[in-house]
Amino acid sequence: MEKKIIRDEHPFRDVIPASIRVGGKLYQIKYQSDPKNGSLLGEHSDYTTEIVIHETVEGEKISRQSQLETFWHEAVHAVLCAMGRLDLNNDETFVTTVGAMLNEIMQSAKTK
Repeated sequence: MEKKIIRDEHPFRDVIPASIRVGGKLYQIKYQSDPKNGSLLGEHSDYTTEIVIHETVEGEKISRQSQLETFWHEAVHAVLCAMGRLDLNNDETFVTTVGAMLNEIMQSAKTK
């Protein structure tokens, strides 16, 4: 039986993709538990073209909502690197704000 999408249900609302393409580079999305870099929730590497989302930090499980927010935060880093805007890329307040807004867009998106 085919599942129908109910009006206002967004099929990608809680999905973190396996990969994304940004500025011609293919980024793989990976998961890691208890990172060695302290309490960061995620990482972006323009060199390895990876976005790493941490599932646990200091032994504490990271919520799915925090993982989604982290994905968007790290995706913003990838976009800014592709744009050559290292000034904005290094502004964590800017990156966090834009990432949170993108996450909000996806969370609130409605279909026809």
